[in-house]
Amino acid sequence: MSDVATVDAFIVLFSVTDEASFQFASACVQSVHRRTARSDRRPVPVILVANKNDLVRNRIITDYGNWNRA
Repeated sequence: MSDVATVDAFIVLFSVTDEASFQFASACVQSVHRRTARSDRRPVPVILVANKNDLVRNRIITDYGNWNRA
């Protein structure tokens, strides 16, 4: 993410079967917010996408309260 000045939105994807991918996605979202926070423009939308929802038995991220961390 070297140049975010011209970006209109971000999509961040993580796997519900991998806590590390959720942690990385969370860090990416926080980084986007830090790098794009400017008072002269609207906040850049970030869409957080959970992947592998069909793998119910392998799911690690189950508590939707975890979404608040991102």
